[in-house]
Amino acid sequence: MTDEQALKFLLEQGGLGKTDQQIFTLLGNRTREWQELESTLDQWAASEGVTLRSMLDGKRAVAQAIKAAWRNSPRATENPNFARLDLFCSDPLPSLQADFSHVRELTVGGASFTDATSDGVLGHFPRLQKLSINVTNSRLRTIPEALSGMTELIDLRITSNDRLATQEIARLGHLTNLENLELSRVLESAGALDVSRLSKLRSLTISGAYQGNTLPIGVLELPRLERLNLRATSVNSLPASLFDGAHDGLLSGLSLNWSWFPVETFKPLFEYVKNHPMHLIDREEMVMGYCKGQLRRWGGGFGGSFGLLDGFGQPDALLSAFLQQWTGAEARFNAIEALGNEYGDLSRQLDAWTKHYLPEHNFAGFSTTETLKNCWYNGLLKRYGVSSYSTTLDLPLMAFAQLPDLPVQGFSHVTTLKLTGLSSPLEQVRRFIGQFSQVQTLDLSGSQLTEMPITPGDLPALQHLDLRHTPLAHMDVSAMSQLQTLDLTGAHLQTWPTGAENLPGLTSLDLRFTQITTLPETALARDEAVIATNLTGTPLTPAAQAALTAAQARVENARGLSSGTLARFTLEEVPQAFPPTETATLIAQRLLPLPGEVPAGEGNAWLAECLQRVNGFSDEEASRAIEQLREDGASDTQISERIGGWHQTLEALTRELNGWLFIRESRGRDWVVSSHTRRLAALRILDCWREGLTARASMAYSALNLDGLQLGDLPALPTALPHVWDLNLTGIRLTEQGSNGFLGAFTNLRSLVLSGQSLQTLPQALNAMNLLERVELSANGITDPESVYSTLGGHQRLQRLDLSHNNLQTFSVASWSNLEWLDLRNNRLTGWPEGVLEARHLRTLNLSANGITSIPSEAFSVRHNALMSGTDLSDNSLSRDDLEHIRDYAQSAHPSAWLGYSARHIDELIDDLASNTESESDSEVEPAPIVPDEVIDAVESGTERLDPWLEMLEPQALVTHRALWNQLAAEPDNEAFFHLLAQLRNTQEFTLARADLTRRVWDVLRATASDGELRQTLFGMSNTHGTCVDGRILTFSNLEVKVFEHNALQGIGPGRLDQKGAALLRLSRQLFRLAKVEELANEKARGRHADPAEVRLEYRIGLTSGWDDGLELPGQPRNMLYGRPISGETLNRARAAVLERENKPGAFYEDLINRDYWVQYLKEKYPEAFSALERSAEEKQGQLEDAHEGAWGADYTQALESLGIELAIERSEKLIELSRKETGEIEPSVLTEPQPGTSKDLFKQPTR
Repeated sequence: MTDEQALKFLLEQGGLGKTDQQIFTLLGNRTREWQELESTLDQWAASEGVTLRSMLDGKRAVAQAIKAAWRNSPRATENPNFARLDLFCSDPLPSLQADFSHVRELTVGGASFTDATSDGVLGHFPRLQKLSINVTNSRLRTIPEALSGMTELIDLRITSNDRLATQEIARLGHLTNLENLELSRVLESAGALDVSRLSKLRSLTISGAYQGNTLPIGVLELPRLERLNLRATSVNSLPASLFDGAHDGLLSGLSLNWSWFPVETFKPLFEYVKNHPMHLIDREEMVMGYCKGQLRRWGGGFGGSFGLLDGFGQPDALLSAFLQQWTGAEARFNAIEALGNEYGDLSRQLDAWTKHYLPEHNFAGFSTTETLKNCWYNGLLKRYGVSSYSTTLDLPLMAFAQLPDLPVQGFSHVTTLKLTGLSSPLEQVRRFIGQFSQVQTLDLSGSQLTEMPITPGDLPALQHLDLRHTPLAHMDVSAMSQLQTLDLTGAHLQTWPTGAENLPGLTSLDLRFTQITTLPETALARDEAVIATNLTGTPLTPAAQAALTAAQARVENARGLSSGTLARFTLEEVPQAFPPTETATLIAQRLLPLPGEVPAGEGNAWLAECLQRVNGFSDEEASRAIEQLREDGASDTQISERIGGWHQTLEALTRELNGWLFIRESRGRDWVVSSHTRRLAALRILDCWREGLTARASMAYSALNLDGLQLGDLPALPTALPHVWDLNLTGIRLTEQGSNGFLGAFTNLRSLVLSGQSLQTLPQALNAMNLLERVELSANGITDPESVYSTLGGHQRLQRLDLSHNNLQTFSVASWSNLEWLDLRNNRLTGWPEGVLEARHLRTLNLSANGITSIPSEAFSVRHNALMSGTDLSDNSLSRDDLEHIRDYAQSAHPSAWLGYSARHIDELIDDLASNTESESDSEVEPAPIVPDEVIDAVESGTERLDPWLEMLEPQALVTHRALWNQLAAEPDNEAFFHLLAQLRNTQEFTLARADLTRRVWDVLRATASDGELRQTLFGMSNTHGTCVDGRILTFSNLEVKVFEHNALQGIGPGRLDQKGAALLRLSRQLFRLAKVEELANEKARGRHADPAEVRLEYRIGLTSGWDDGLELPGQPRNMLYGRPISGETLNRARAAVLERENKPGAFYEDLINRDYWVQYLKEKYPEAFSALERSAEEKQGQLEDAHEGAWGADYTQALESLGIELAIERSEKLIELSRKETGEIEPSVLTEPQPGTSKDLFKQPTR
């Protein structure tokens, strides 16, 4: 006390009539009481060390609080803060022989406050007016008996992690003096509390009671009650007496979670509040909460505040769209009520159906009803403009005698209806299907239908009908005017589908393995029907088969196909996907036209017209070509005969190319061979052939470039192309001997590029190409050089040979005496190639990125100076002696021959080897310098930058793709993004896998345009460091990973939580592995004088696939320029290292819980757990604030930091616990589903 406070205390004692002796005795007693209290507390606290926990509720903190409270007793009457005490302790308090009757407000809790100790603790404070009990342990399950003796207690707050028994709750009714009562997580339901005897109660708060839905007993009879806070309960029912006018004061102080309320209880309250505007209830807030609960409930979530916490956007987006469309409480209520009526009708009909017709199939009925409700909800998403929703309704294996009736409204968004394996009665199926009027695709495959369930006019928009493996014997499709695809494979069909041949838009009619024996003449007479129909495996009569063969021959002749093309096409494997992505009709539309018939005639004009039909010349060009032929000595008769021969060759060539084009689409992970790409190639081949028709011998030089077109094997050509000297077939995916007929047409080739083919042996046709001067065989995976020797060894004119990016361990140039240029970089050579030093003309030799350990000493001879000046040996395993030899040689003997090294780099390598700095200690390695972002002067989004990405697109796609490009070109801050796209053309990926890269570029462009936040992220990620082309593709790969993640999350629509969890786990594991691969690569890059981007690509490409669970690293390229993907034992060790890090206890889960989408998913599935976390955090924060009220110094700051750490740990532990539970539930299914390389297959539900 200060002197002034002490004097005031003495005067107060004197005023009470005490003598000096009595006051002296009082002070003496207080001194002894203090000494005993201080000694007891000091001894009790002495044994505890200093820890984070002790700063919050350790003995020292508790002892200090008790001492301060006792000292403040004289001042308790003048300041309420001196009558307050907070006690949180993990250890039982010692026996205290001191007077604390001045304490009016007590907050108590901690592990030491239990059933056994609670009365003893509270007994020290007999005159409490306000008591807060906060217990997070499970050892307090009773209401302390000491409360009954606290006659002055008016404010009681109890927080617990355990629900109290009913008899314990009943004891609260004896505390009749209470004016404020707060119970958190104490009750199972609010209705379990009887407050009828608490007549003085003014405020009642209940939270964490989510089992019941009614008000506390007797709450409406409390005359003084002004505040009733039930926001954190599941109360959703209010008695009618609440609206009798006598409880308007209580209504104004009522807080509820309106999202829990069903319409039957919410509507009366809303109407009452609407008609009594003087009330303080916020109508806008209550209606918004109600709408929120309704929308989320329909989406499959809960109504409460911790219900469907909407990962992935749809519910929040729906609520936002709903609130935007409807303004004001009344409009919103009317709108949600109309939707509620619609949903209610659906629910009642489905519930009645389940109850009356499915007594023995409850599970199947429940699954069907939930799927239909979810489908209705997707329709609601569409109605309100939410971008992601499903248009597919999938109800497999329905075998119900009665199918449900559905409301008229709510299912118009369904365009794909799948009822596979259906075995319900025909009339039921017909009625059920008729309720989906906008269906475009109907799948009834495997059903037991013997008659068509569709009557004329039922499905006016139907385009695709799947009736595979059904017992249908006859069917009439005459009225299905929009039908494009009809699949009856394996059906019991006895006759041709009536009217099928007359459907104007039919592109595919699959009748394989049906029982059809005859064919109508009208079907065979229509070319479109013949093309669209597949009759493989049908028992056609000989006459019908002959008629079909004749019809196919007629069509082949008319459409420019080689004989037997259509029959061969029907025998090719048909993809299982329905509807098919590429039909015979679509391929037929891409066929090359036959040349027009040559009319009879004579003269210059006639000759020019004949030539135009072959070559497509203009009048002027045709006349000039005719004159050129005459100048070369040809008469008009010879010219006419020559043109006639060309016409015949063109027709034969066209038919051959069309036959090659007429092959079913095939696809793999990073490739698609389709009629579209083959048509592009066929047009180039025709143009190339035409170039040779009128070219003079002295100018006979042409090139055919099919670079980047994924084509598969090429067709044998009916004519030679001797004028072609250059042939580029990079990345077309031909097989080793499947294109010899095509290659044989090029008899005068000088240059051949077969890079990017995966060829172990070379095509035999190369044996005859004796004029070859340049051959490129990069990136084929060649391991055995014998194939190269045997195929090209006799080609003495060969001057340039590119075998880079293969797997050669040895190589010899002895077979080529005129070789001038040899590229063997990025192979597995360990020694100097044989014969190199004896090759008299060899001037350029690239041996970089191999495993060469030494250089022959004779290589440094003066006579090899020319070769050595053009040799690159960088990135090999050369010894220190060899490096020093290179340095000495370059500095003295031949200054330009650094063999691919710079003077600085070779010095660094020598120093490293000399000092053995490349040790296992990373700490000794100097980190790579940070390279600044590249400076970009202008936006590179012009037409010339776009055209390379349009070359392989179909014509009908050009307009939309140009618009997409222009949309992004108009966005701000796009310079780095478009610069990156422009630089991709210099990458190895563009060189060897151009078609795949083109598809991926457009995938990124589409995602970038679709989402503003993602767009800004991708623009920011597009900055490249330095100018290495491998760095460019690495940067683009990072963009692809981001798009992959975005598309995966967008593809997860509202639906089953286990499906969401499985999809998110797959995504998370892929991203986790990619991060660990990056860690490994960065560790490897440290201490190496190598571009980190190259090392990262080596690891990322090498580890993309091959994981036991079928998952792949997303968004990774396949090719790099300056390095080679890790393989062999290095790959095995790296994969094992990643899996070791993944399986390290807690590692994957620690990464998982830091992903926002995963935490959001856990909140959605486990709302109660997160509710408990939030309440616990709030309580501990409150306790800390109370304990330090008025003292905001260093102790408070330190305690606050400690609490933050504690809460973060507590949250992480809970997240990991829930995550482990999830993987235990659904991880097995993850491991059995191979994961494609694109995110669209992470979640199978089709979405808009």
